[in-house]
Amino acid sequence: ASRTFPYTFVSSASRSVLVTLPATIRRCGMESPLTKRQQQVLQAMRDGHYSDQQIAEYLHISINTVRNHLRQARIRTDVYGRLRLLDAAIKHGWLAPTGGGE
Repeated sequence: ASRTFPYTFVSSASRSVLVTLPATIRRCGMESPLTKRQQQVLQAMRDGHYSDQQIAEYLHISINTVRNHLRQARIRTDVYGRLRLLDAAIKHGWLAPTGGGE
């Protein structure tokens, strides 16, 4: 599987800069760095489904898939810890305002 890197090359008239996208997204309040499914996993947590088993049953996916989505979300956002990730997602507006975990 090919891996995409979270960088982009930004150029202006005076200089060029290599920018790390997740940090830029967090600072500027741009759209979510999370995939739709990662957002759904976090929304399930926000809605009261805390364990991997509960999230898996709620979203009709395997426990390993839940763990993978959470791991990849932590990597994309550079926020480690389940509750810290959920807190950052809420704080930065990366989740829909209500439920929507279907």
